[in-house]
Amino acid sequence: MRSGGSRCARCGCPFTCGMLAAGAECWCSELPPLAEAPTPGSQCYCRDCLEKLHSRGG
Repeated sequence: MRSGGSRCARCGCPFTCGMLAAGAECWCSELPPLAEAPTPGSQCYCRDCLEKLHSRGG
């Protein structure tokens, strides 16, 4: 995986985190924070899973 590469804590899909890839921001900052944080010690969610969690009120 290239720099900024992560795996989704929910589905395991690889994705690029903008903050880890030396970007000023990540695409996830375009969405409001979730009511529940990911499982402690886990990584972020991919865009698809994050949008699904938002749509179900997560």
